Amino acid sequence: MRQTTKHAIAQTLGELLEEHTIDQITVKKIVEKCGINRQTFYYHFYDIYDLLEWYLGESIESYLDSKPLPSDGWKAQELHIFRFFYENRRKILHAYDQNHRKLYEQFIAKMVTPIVERHINAREEAKRIPKDKKHFIVKVYVWMSTSLFFEWLEAGMPDENVANFDDYFTMTEASIGATLKAFEK
Repeated sequence: MRQTTKHAIAQTLGELLEEHTIDQITVKKIVEKCGINRQTFYYHFYDIYDLLEWYLGESIESYLDSKPLPSDGWKAQELHIFRFFYENRRKILHAYDQNHRKLYEQFIAKMVTPIVERHINAREEAKRIPKDKKHFIVKVYVWMSTSLFFEWLEAGMPDENVANFDDYFTMTEASIGATLKAFEK
């Protein structure tokens, strides 16, 4: 019953995000639309941003269950995640709030980090790099990917052909080898 209620609250948020920006959505609107009381909301979530983070996580998990990450490389995998955001752009744009950018950065980084780690660790040069240096390299490439995502988001999430994704991946792929070589023991 608790998970059903939690999902119902999240579904209500999703419905509200179709028509309203996150700053226009209140706990009161959510509980009224969902047919629960405030105490029930706060039993499940600390605030609307806690709900939003859970909602996005559940949404992308559901998306990846129905459309798993492709196995043909990190570019396809990152684009697959960006595609989720593009397909849900109305809600995503309504959910985005510059004041809570850190929440979004952490969420995107959490999605992209395993993809970048796998790609870098699969390279022969990575085997000769100390763990702490490899962690730093992954962090920098995740930061680059996250920055690209926010540039795209703040531009209104145009079609990926307009967003320079191909140029980003060409540049990134070319630089990874040189970066790993520079950090070898």
